[in-house]
Formats: sequence, C-alpha cells, structure tokens
Amino acid sequence: MTLEAAAARLAARLAEGLGGRTARKPAVPASALARLALDIVLVEGRIRTATLIDAFAPSGRDCSEIAKALKDCQCTELVLIVFAPADQVFVVNRSCMLQAPDTSDPVYVCVNPAVPIDEILSHIQGACRDRGPAYLLTSSAPGAAKRCMVPACGWLLGYPVIYALREEHAAIASCPLPRSFATDDDWEELATSLTDYIWIA
Repeated sequence: MTLEAAAARLAARLAEGLGGRTARKPAVPASALARLALDIVLVEGRIRTATLIDAFAPSGRDCSEIAKALKDCQCTELVLIVFAPADQVFVVNRSCMLQAPDTSDPVYVCVNPAVPIDEILSHIQGACRDRGPAYLLTSSAPGAAKRCMVPACGWLLGYPVIYALREEHAAIASCPLPRSFATDDDWEELATSLTDYIWIA
C-alpha cells in the first residue's frame, strides 16, 4: 500500500471516530484529519520518530478514538503519548524510539548545562516497551516539566538544533491512558485525580 493510500484509509477511520464531537468540540475538519493521517503514516513508515498532533486540540475521548483508529488500521508500531503539563499529544514509533541515538553526550553552545531530557524520554521509551496503546505523562512540577519538554519535543521531532533551558528536575510520572472515555467529564475527573495541574482538553 502506498503512503497516500495508507493515509487516506487512516483519515477515513479517524473521521469515523472524531465525527461525533459535541457542540463544544465540533467535528475536526477533513483537511486537518488528512494532514494528521499523513503525519502518522510517515511515523508508521519510520520516516519520522514521532509527530505532534497540532492540527486540532484532542480531548481525552479524541485520544481514545485515535488509539482505536491506529489499532484498526494495524499501526501496531505506534503509541499515543499525552504530555499533560504542556497540552501536547504525540504519536511515537516504538522501534524508532527504542533504537534512538544516545543523548548522553550532547554538544552545548552555551556556558550553562542544558536541561536533561532523559527523564521524559525514558518514560516515553518505557511506554514503547510496554506495548500499550496510549500513555499519559504527568508532573507534580508542571512549570519545570514544560521547560523540560521544549528540548524533549525538539528531540522527538528530529530538530537539528534543540533549545534547552537551565537544568532542573521535572518530576515526571507516567501511566497507561484508559482505553475509553464515555464523556469529556470522565477525562476531567481522571485528570484531576492524577495531579493538581494537568492537561484538560
């Protein structure tokens, strides 16, 4: 199957799951789904390590629907990562992430040490090893976690240069994302139970 055909198939499946959103969360435009599907297919084909879902802001139910669509389209090498403190959702290729180059010896272009991204990346690698469909990353130090995610996001998306801030502990935790949410209120209830500051779509 060509990349175009795989993307069209995935876009159609995503439209099925994301078409019944509420008035508060209107249906995702077909163009946004087509772009998302193409980005995901490039990750599935190992052309990219990961992609950030930025064509729309997915809710908890949307994340469940996206995970189901990936399973239905047999995208078994992909995992959905929800980074709560920064309102970001990534689709990551498990094999690429687990075979990713070592970041322990980076080159710095500043006098201060860069923030360590190992903590976030190790949780994502753990999610890739666990083989679950979707994982939620939370933090009891959301400000630090957001600052740590700047370089981690750049690394995931393959940027040649990563802007890193001062070194600090992000206090990251991870857990499997539940398979489904009946309502967006279920997502909010889960979010509030995990941490005082968490992503709520």
